[in-house]
Amino acid sequence: MDRESRQILDVFNATSDGTPEELKACINHGCPWDKPIPARLCRPFGQPFSPTIPINLAAQYQRHDNLAVLVTKALETGRVDLLESPDLKGRSPAYLAVQKGHPLCLGVMAKAGANLHRAIPHVWCKTVDGHLENPLFDPDATLYPIHHALNQTVLSFTTRTCLSCVKNQAETDLKVCTQCKMAYFCGTKCQKEKWSEHKRVCKKIRQGSDLITFHNDMPKQMIVDKDGFLPFNFIMMKLLTLTMI
Repeated sequence: MDRESRQILDVFNATSDGTPEELKACINHGCPWDKPIPARLCRPFGQPFSPTIPINLAAQYQRHDNLAVLVTKALETGRVDLLESPDLKGRSPAYLAVQKGHPLCLGVMAKAGANLHRAIPHVWCKTVDGHLENPLFDPDATLYPIHHALNQTVLSFTTRTCLSCVKNQAETDLKVCTQCKMAYFCGTKCQKEKWSEHKRVCKKIRQGSDLITFHNDMPKQMIVDKDGFLPFNFIMMKLLTLTMI
């Protein structure tokens, strides 16, 4: 194994199993922190080549501490493109944070300025020849309370709508949650109605976001994703139309 390949593996191992200090030491020694495992190392084990880099791996392993180290490095070096780094299935780190029900990792990615439009599959789906591709729905609030709360929070954050009544900023004066800085509410009544759900993730999102100090405030999301993803309301109308045919 050549020196670079060994160093890449060292970073991957430090990301999944090491402490933040060990990961920082590995990076400071010149180990590549922004590269996937070389394809030639995957083939002998019968594994397909994966574009997964350490940032994505940290989200997969729910290592919010090491995710913060890698995300900060990406921001400091101007590599904001790495915040959207996909795994073999095209899932971004923010997507994995929500899929795995990990509010700390979501807080890290949100504060870093990742595109959270890609974080919840039931909200944004690409179209293939005019047809919806694998439309998914919000996890059940009873069976998956954390996943549901994360989905709802990201939906409120990306669309700037009230977490409870879904009114947008053109319809009412929205206030952002003072703790997580992601969920919007139009008033005390709506906040109280949703607090039993939102409190499951609110504090931990804040704890994750506090690990990122590159930005002073939580970056706002674009209302429309520039890469052709469609908003949730449009998808729902499409689905309703299809079921009525």
